[in-house]
Amino acid sequence: MAYNHGIIVVRLQKLLAENIQIGLLEASRKLGIERHTIEKALKEMTGSSFRNYRQRILLDEALRLLLQEVSLSTKEIAVHLGYGSGTAFARFVRKQTGCTPTELRQKAWPHSPKLAS
Repeated sequence: MAYNHGIIVVRLQKLLAENIQIGLLEASRKLGIERHTIEKALKEMTGSSFRNYRQRILLDEALRLLLQEVSLSTKEIAVHLGYGSGTAFARFVRKQTGCTPTELRQKAWPHSPKLAS
């Protein structure tokens, strides 16, 4: 059966918007599409694997929250994004950007009073 890869990616985007921490196997079950078909669609449409695609979406949302929702602490953002601890979230952000969440906020708002961490 031939699939429209664009439609698969759009459906996957909606699913990830509902649950960013969903794994490929669970996404496959919810979409009713084989894992390898999802991976193939993502590779063709975005050039990314499922894991890298999900991490990019997660990082985009993390950066948005860190830079626009300064009233939220990094721990609150971590919980919102499905991380079990602020430490795991900080490690993810640092690996992806080279900076901790607090450093990113300080770079974005250098003259602000101390931001919540």
